[in-house]
Formats: sequence, structure tokens, C-alpha cells
Amino acid sequence: MNKNDTNDLKDVIVLANDEIVVESFAGFEIVEPAGKGYFTITNKRLIYHATYRGKLSSSIAVCECALENVGVISSEFGRRTHKLQRTIGLIILLLGLGLLGYGIGALYAEVLKLGPYARIVGGVLAVLGLIVALTAKRKMFSLDIFTRTPQTNFLSFTSDFFQSPNRGRIRIKPTRETHQLIKELGKHVLEARSKY
Repeated sequence: MNKNDTNDLKDVIVLANDEIVVESFAGFEIVEPAGKGYFTITNKRLIYHATYRGKLSSSIAVCECALENVGVISSEFGRRTHKLQRTIGLIILLLGLGLLGYGIGALYAEVLKLGPYARIVGGVLAVLGLIVALTAKRKMFSLDIFTRTPQTNFLSFTSDFFQSPNRGRIRIKPTRETHQLIKELGKHVLEARSKY
């Protein structure tokens, strides 16, 4: 955990006798509700805690699991294309190019009276469609931590808007620390479980 972070583990949870912090991961941004989340691995448990600060309120959420109960850790990090957004962008682009073609054709045929408007609207739609299609590729992050107990899902995170908290997932914005978290979380859980 960064020393600059105002959120200290001691403010959130009390460690048990002989419990020591093995590793902490710096906060990442939580989108809904706005806040910052942290992972801490001790020699006895995996602790997730988050702070939420709004204009009128603030709160802290804590979720913990004994290390021997941590099961599968599943994660994904990279870039993903939203097919629906890309398809809509291409449709708008084609519509814009069609209107642009109509407007250019109006330069040579006097019967087509809406030519100047078609060129303007077609150009705007073509640029807009291109922007929508090109921005369809976004950073993507997903992390699921399962337990060995009957309560199967310990925590679930995503950066995908369509799998936000209404489906039981915490929506976050990936940062530099997110990639490190994915790479090292399982390692530290296994090491803490075997050492202590």
C-alpha cells in the first residue's frame, strides 16, 4: 500500500494475534460507487477493503476470507472490442458516405436540390461514425476470486459497463497497479498459505 494513501489498514480492520501483513496492493479506482479499493494479504486471510467518498457521505466496505478457503483466482486484462458499438459506428459511417456521395452527385445533376445539405450532413455523419467505430476498443479488466466453501464467489470485479454492480460485480477503472495485482495476487496467497 502506498505511504501516501490516507486509507490505512488499521483504520479498517483489527489484525488477530500473531497476524502479520504479507503484501498489500495499492488502491484502484472503483467506478460505481466512486471510491478506492485495496487488497491486503496477511498470514491468515485475504482482505479487500474499499473507501467510498461522496459529497454528502463516506463509507468503508470490508470483505475477508481465510487463506485456506481461497480457491480459484480467475482474471483477464487487456483490450476488448465492443462489437455492437463498432457495428453502429460502421452503419453511421456508411450512411454518412452515402449522403456524401449523394451531395457530390448533386454537383453534376441539377435535379438533386438537397446536395449542399447532404454534403454537410454526410461529412459530419461519416466523421462521427468513424469516431464511434474507432473508439470501440477499450481497456478491459476482470477478476473473480472464488472460495472453497459453499459461498462460491468471494469477490468479482470488472471494467465492463454491461457487467456492472447490478449483476453482483464491482465496476473498476484499470490502472497500472491493476496489472501488478493480477500477476501477483495468486503468488502471494500461495506463499502466505505455505509459509505460515
